[in-house]
Amino acid sequence: MVQWVRGLAARRRSFAALGFHVPGLVLAFIEGTRERGAAERSYDSYLDEVLREYLALPRYWSAEVRLACPNALRSQYLDFLQREIDKGNFEGVNKAHASGVLDPNFILYHRMPFQDRLLADHWRSLVMAQKQGEVRDIKGRVDGIVPAPNTITISRLVDLFERISDSLSFARIERRMAADVLVSATPICETPYPVILEWTDIALTRKHGNVQLHFVAGGSNPKRIPIQSIVPGGDTYCLNNEDWYSVALAVLSHLELLKLLTIPRSVSL
Repeated sequence: MVQWVRGLAARRRSFAALGFHVPGLVLAFIEGTRERGAAERSYDSYLDEVLREYLALPRYWSAEVRLACPNALRSQYLDFLQREIDKGNFEGVNKAHASGVLDPNFILYHRMPFQDRLLADHWRSLVMAQKQGEVRDIKGRVDGIVPAPNTITISRLVDLFERISDSLSFARIERRMAADVLVSATPICETPYPVILEWTDIALTRKHGNVQLHFVAGGSNPKRIPIQSIVPGGDTYCLNNEDWYSVALAVLSHLELLKLLTIPRSVSL
């Protein structure tokens, strides 16, 4: 799986080339919170380090849990960030902020609504405007797929997922209808590092328009991976969707990324 994670930078570039620009905008805002030190890396590179450790751990990742990661698999870069935070070397960041994340720029980005509400609202408005632009861009692509406005039901959601997947012609769809998984997509092609996509929790979609999609990777130790753990700000596609086209964008973004994640690294992107 380490080799699979190393290929994520190229997958992100290919994802943006498909017209999904929200992650790049969010990343620019994260990187703009402060000037990084010479030994620091960008937030998307940080995510790769976290993902490597997460896939090696028996359970979830946190600043405390990661210390149980085998030394050979533990990230020296994350060790460095943790030491700097412990020493108080990142202005505006302390240990109380760093239980769930160690990147100082993301910590400041996450805390921006409490520090500068006007700037945080401005950033959010730009991100949402970009998302709405992408919704408009895909309308012609999904017009024959998106159902007429009506009450959200499980069958309509699963039908939408299945039809968008069929339009991409790369995955096998399984209607699970289980308590925790409605439907899953498994790439047809064989890859060294299998990844599938699952849709869970219909209640969130009904109440808030949130589309609960996640990737599953890790082989014998499968882990659920949300899109924002791969592309910064990818969860914007999942949250507060107000119409079927926005839901379709959430599904399409995940399926397109799944397709990229299962392309062998030997294939040029």
